Amino acid sequence: MATSFYIKAKPEEKGFATLFVRVQSFKLKVNHRLSTHMEVSIPTWYKAESDVKAMKKFREKEPAMWAKLDKMKNTLDTILSEGTAPTKEKVVTIINEIVYADVLKEQEEALAKAKAAEEEAKRMTLAKYIDGFIKSIENGTRLTEKGTVFTDGPADGLEIFLREGYDADKPNETAPVATVKAVPGEPVRLTLDNPRLWSPETPALYELDIRLKQGNKTLDQVRGYTAFRKSSEVTDSQGFKRLGLNNE
Repeated sequence: MATSFYIKAKPEEKGFATLFVRVQSFKLKVNHRLSTHMEVSIPTWYKAESDVKAMKKFREKEPAMWAKLDKMKNTLDTILSEGTAPTKEKVVTIINEIVYADVLKEQEEALAKAKAAEEEAKRMTLAKYIDGFIKSIENGTRLTEKGTVFTDGPADGLEIFLREGYDADKPNETAPVATVKAVPGEPVRLTLDNPRLWSPETPALYELDIRLKQGNKTLDQVRGYTAFRKSSEVTDSQGFKRLGLNNE
């Protein structure tokens, strides 16, 4: 029983030919002949079959192809040695996974990148919230707490307060743990040292209090909440890499 490779072209032919794999076992009654979807030079193939030095040179010239063929042979021979008769569909799957591994990896990476970009676009950040807040005033869709459209002259900045704890029914009147003032056209950065991290067991929330200012006058105000958490790769007690929340 063994896995071998061959081409259907005759030795006297020139050009390239498709390389086939033969998976054979008399004991297991297996005899599959399938295309590897790879092509080889006809003269080079036949010369390498009968000449050790030519085979060595062939392998050095085409390392990527031979790496795939060796992996294919080792995988299929292992299945046969274990007494398992692989179906034709199983062999096709193994061939495709090995031959197109690079393509599949690129596709997976592209999908992961697209998904990450989609999630990032959906994620509400402080900068996006503030930007939307200001634009809603500029286009006349921002409502005051009384339900009227806000049109009380130009605003000249924002004050942002962050407080520990959040209650949707009443404002948090504790001292802010972080605050920042923002002016139009300038980046906003709200810094908090050693924040309490959110987890399912301890869902720590912070109240975000944003006030639209005109001098010392508060033109409008909105409250919401935010939280902090850390996602990272951690090693469990058995040495396996896993996705961790807050280093756990």
